[in-house]
Amino acid sequence: MGIISQILGFGKRSSNKSKAVSKMPRAKMTNVLVDMHSHLIPGIDDGVETYEEAIEIIKSMMHAGYRKLITTPHVMSDGYPNTTEIILSGFETLKNKVEEEGLEIDLEVAAEYYVDAHFESLVNKGDILTIGDNNVLIEFSYLNKPINYKDILVTLFEKGYKPILAHPERYVFLQNDKSGFDELKDMGVQFQLNLFSLIGLYDRASQYHGRRLIEKEMVDYLGTDIHRSHQIKHFKRALSSRYLHYLIKENQLKNLFLKL
Repeated sequence: MGIISQILGFGKRSSNKSKAVSKMPRAKMTNVLVDMHSHLIPGIDDGVETYEEAIEIIKSMMHAGYRKLITTPHVMSDGYPNTTEIILSGFETLKNKVEEEGLEIDLEVAAEYYVDAHFESLVNKGDILTIGDNNVLIEFSYLNKPINYKDILVTLFEKGYKPILAHPERYVFLQNDKSGFDELKDMGVQFQLNLFSLIGLYDRASQYHGRRLIEKEMVDYLGTDIHRSHQIKHFKRALSSRYLHYLIKENQLKNLFLKL
């Protein structure tokens, strides 16, 4: 076991899982039927710029085997102050464009909520777009531990929501705290891993921690978090990741099925 694994608390069990992953075949399709993290509504966040770009991405995902896409624009008071009304309006236009193209894909909408005081106020008002059975996709600051985030998570649970943390493998403050992932899991927070992390698209640290979360059986969902059409080539490459097919083989994912 390497010194990095020792420091971060990943033991022999993870090492054995790594060997199992290395034996997985590569493929170009996925059995994950539902993608529950994407940015496909033009002009409201850092996602696609046009509906044509959104359609291009949707076609690529359909070709790869996805049958339901839940798009999740950012809600971030300082950056993307989207309201439920803005999101639903853009989504209605997206659905109409997809129907005009004759594409048979199940489209739904939720949001990716940045955890801050504004989000807490939305939770208290019940103004939240959810996924499936009251699941809420949330994100943290990448660099700094959010203020009072545990209190906000407790409020979410008390209100009947089920938080899903988007791309936990990417947060530097969690990467530097070997107990941080476990603490969130112990609270009942679900983890959504980004597909692109499996191939190191963001950085090596995110790839490392993403793979270790898989080996520790801490991943509940897999999402593309696709933003732009130039990522399609990376999306296609990520489909051949042995870690993806290990996740599918081990039946770890909750979005292997259409009901979500």
